[in-house]
Amino acid sequence: MSSLFSLSASAANVLAFDGANDLVRDSTFSPGIFAKTSFSVELWFKSDAVNRGYLVQSANSSSSSPEQKIQYSMRLEAGGSVIASYGGNGSYVTAASPSSYGDGNWHHAAMTLASSGVFTLYIDGAAVATDSYSETRGTTYSYLSLYLGVLTSTSFSNSSYFKGQMRDVRFWSDTRSAAEVLANKDATLTGAESGVFAWYTLDQGVGGGTSTSTTTIIDSAGSNDAEPLNFSMGGTVSNFVAFVDNTDLDASLTAAAGVAEPVAIPTSVDTVGEAVDVFDFTLADGGTADAQALGVSQVVVNVSGTATDAQRSQITWRLNGPDASNVTGTYSAGADTLTFSGLSISVADGASEVYTVNAYFNDNTSLTDNATVILSVDGDTEPLDMSSGYSQTMR
Repeated sequence: MSSLFSLSASAANVLAFDGANDLVRDSTFSPGIFAKTSFSVELWFKSDAVNRGYLVQSANSSSSSPEQKIQYSMRLEAGGSVIASYGGNGSYVTAASPSSYGDGNWHHAAMTLASSGVFTLYIDGAAVATDSYSETRGTTYSYLSLYLGVLTSTSFSNSSYFKGQMRDVRFWSDTRSAAEVLANKDATLTGAESGVFAWYTLDQGVGGGTSTSTTTIIDSAGSNDAEPLNFSMGGTVSNFVAFVDNTDLDASLTAAAGVAEPVAIPTSVDTVGEAVDVFDFTLADGGTADAQALGVSQVVVNVSGTATDAQRSQITWRLNGPDASNVTGTYSAGADTLTFSGLSISVADGASEVYTVNAYFNDNTSLTDNATVILSVDGDTEPLDMSSGYSQTMR
């Protein structure tokens, strides 16, 4: 199964971890200083492993007062959930994805900390979990070591090795906004962007060939070069391997004809049972280029219009179709998106499926007469009007 959503295809190679003892380490990296008040870490990963594996972690450079030092990590749990953690000296926060991503497809994961203490986990460009961090007095922001692909304890023993592939690991010394996470996840950096602290493309070596001469993992944004440890540097695992973008090569998303737009929705439509179909679209696999089924784990809808963020959040949107039953969308005010995540849509090679969005008001108070909400998915521009005290346009 492939994914409908593409990632930047500039990479020739990625780094494949064997899940046994492969890891990347930078003992001189300073994530403690870098992550003191606000930061962001993002990366691409692909794994179908069922074992627990750490994607990225900061760890102590010494065993002195390890409990007081700030640490952060992202890991893939045995069930496929992505979990991000941050904290030190008894104050810790955790953000966990509600869905599984150990499905053998490429996924983008990012964690951010704002100066306000809001800690957010993003998967494939959408915020999936948050927590709130409060610093404990005596927390130490010391120089720590950086690790990819492993959990390193305070006694410097290693466990929870990641099994899968990784690429484009980026560290930012600021809080990436929801819009920036979404917009930049597929973009190729130059390394000179404002706020970028370190960037490991992991695009090195000879893909699937002999890469034993590659003894340094290059920081393309600065001087925080790292070292690959225990990699065989030969073959299709424990080595640099060719990047394969498992985006479906012949998929399309087009407007369907089942819902006649515009659609009027009275403000009295305020229960699940009264939800009105407002929008539909067709997912199709061309059945020509790749001989693969089309897999979709997430649908992101762009939102605009005159309605305020508060008013937009007063509407509940649900997705239905052959492989989705009343999946509730999550509205992001920062990104102006409506995201249906945790999907397991599979469209057979050469087939197509129609999906429909319905809507109802979860709160029909304090609405603005004739305000509009415009939804757009891949160019569908048919309007939707919602009336009787509240107007929306969807396309």
